[in-house]
Amino acid sequence: MICLVLVKSNFVRTKMIMDQTSCQEVEGEECGVCHTVYMPECEMKMVEEMMPRIVNMCKNMTKYEESCNTTMETKEVEERTPECKLELMDQHHKICSYESDQVGCKKVMRCHLTTQMKKKQIANTICENVAMEDKEERCFDMIQLKKEMHEKKSCTFHPKTICHDSDGRECKKVRKIMCNYIEIDTNHL
Repeated sequence: MICLVLVKSNFVRTKMIMDQTSCQEVEGEECGVCHTVYMPECEMKMVEEMMPRIVNMCKNMTKYEESCNTTMETKEVEERTPECKLELMDQHHKICSYESDQVGCKKVMRCHLTTQMKKKQIANTICENVAMEDKEERCFDMIQLKKEMHEKKSCTFHPKTICHDSDGRECKKVRKIMCNYIEIDTNHL
């Protein structure tokens, strides 16, 4: 006996994609060693998803019954039959005459097979499925995709520049393009 165990993994794969509409050029002052970090902002949103559901479907199906018809057909067939005749032979298997040798001459049946064409009646049965008037209901399970609304966590990541004081580093004016990033679930792609 084989036992299959299915384990549902809670491992969710996500991907970060740039939100092109959020990109903007910013000008600012950076002092010391600076780097950009992305701060998450998450909210719960209602999203429409296609979910599989088992649905029981029933249909009225036509019932069939087998109907057979037998007809007799005349066919010509080849038939092998024995053809025999009585002959008088002596002990050396030579044809003899009963009048000349009554003691040594004996009656022997000699046969050989002959082929003849004969007409024979052969039964030919043909069966077919014929639809009946009454129907029968047949039910079966099938999987259908149905739209459902689910609450889903949706996160965006906003850039923030953080600077650390560093000896010998001066403040400088910088211009750069800052964009937000959106987290997408790659399990459904």
